[in-house]
Amino acid sequence: MWVRLNDVGKYWEKANTPTSPTSTFTKLDMNYREVFNVKVYGAIGDGATDDTTAIQAAINATNVLGPGGVYGFGGIVEMPKGSYKITKTLVMREGVTLRGVGKGSITGGPTVLDTTTIPSGNPGILINGDILAVGSNGWARVITSNSGSTGLTSSSTTATAHIASHGYANGSTVIISGAAQTEYNGTYTIAVPDGNHFTYTFAGSGTSPATTSGSIRDIQLTDFYLAGRGAAVAGTEAEIQGVGNTSQVIIRDLIVARHSGGSVATTGYCILLEGGMHSSRLEGIITAGGLNGFSLGASVTSTSLISCFAQLAAGYGYDISGTYNSLMSCATDSSGISGYILRDAAGIGLYSCGAEGSTRQSVLLYNSTGILISAFRSHVSNSSASTYYPSFLEIENSDYITVIGCIDSSPDAATVYSIDSTTSDSGVNIIILNCSLDKSVSARLAKQLVSYGANDSGGTGYRLLRIANS
Repeated sequence: MWVRLNDVGKYWEKANTPTSPTSTFTKLDMNYREVFNVKVYGAIGDGATDDTTAIQAAINATNVLGPGGVYGFGGIVEMPKGSYKITKTLVMREGVTLRGVGKGSITGGPTVLDTTTIPSGNPGILINGDILAVGSNGWARVITSNSGSTGLTSSSTTATAHIASHGYANGSTVIISGAAQTEYNGTYTIAVPDGNHFTYTFAGSGTSPATTSGSIRDIQLTDFYLAGRGAAVAGTEAEIQGVGNTSQVIIRDLIVARHSGGSVATTGYCILLEGGMHSSRLEGIITAGGLNGFSLGASVTSTSLISCFAQLAAGYGYDISGTYNSLMSCATDSSGISGYILRDAAGIGLYSCGAEGSTRQSVLLYNSTGILISAFRSHVSNSSASTYYPSFLEIENSDYITVIGCIDSSPDAATVYSIDSTTSDSGVNIIILNCSLDKSVSARLAKQLVSYGANDSGGTGYRLLRIANS
């Protein structure tokens, strides 16, 4: 049964009835969209039944062969009210929106995606723009297109995948996808010479190393509660991981928590985006636990975080690298190290953000350039009562830093500086303008100090403090 949604017939929706999931395409239209209800594909949503296969089948069905022999129309995969147990990584497809019907408090919500039984080391949801191996055990492993310690190479009809600690057993079945040289792709029985490699026989002799088939785009995750792994089973994995050449990824209105059974994980990531991801947005997301709440890798560009909140991260609420990225109206609470770290970053802005209760400083800049921090509030930070760390901002080997209209309030009484550098080279061209700081600025930053206004030697009332090249 199909329902026509508008007069021109461009958008259609699959009826929410438990009928066959087989799709019949009737229109050659690149705007063709479907809504795929996971319960049509067999999901139960009772919190006990393994719904992995059903949800992955719904995701895969969005990219079946369409009219004119064209793949990739995408669609909306809807998870109605329920708790969906997932035991293997869910792999997203191009053009797919994975959508729940709401998330409740920190204890759950109308739609819960439960990843607590996925084995350690495997992401919960994977957005992949590289070559991918998925084993019969559900372990998803990314094979990048580089030669050497990683990559997919071949000699005659034998292909070798180089993946550190892949975890696959000899004779198991692995699905390879995403290679531009299609002869590499398919379902294979593998041989395992060691824990960092596996081989398989394929038809023909492909280019070596294999390369990726190109970027994937237009993926959304929205409106559900992701109940992730707690301390008992957590490893270095991410609950949501994006990797490779991906773009136009939107993750919004989620709660992502790594604290199953009440035990908060201190390792891994709630959300980890890396590789060549660009032109993407994270909005209205709450994370809890993990080593880091949000992490952007060195090759991530043109990506924004808006109105996000990271709490109880053992390391950093936000670990930000890359270029041309921004955070607006974001906050963090009770970070185990710092609320924010910007490392090897360029052209990054923090706008109207804040941090409370960080164990060390609220913001750490490391080896970064072109950073703007505007209207930031640091509150009760340096909770470790250290005389070594500043409460608001630490600058290490970073240049062209501008701090405007920021507040540092109620740091621990042991705090000596609001802004400091704990290294001998703090960087150059640093401007602090119109900030209210409860503690002073360290003399280690004073390569050249030009002061205007009262109280510039310490305490509150910083009007202009410039640290220049000479």
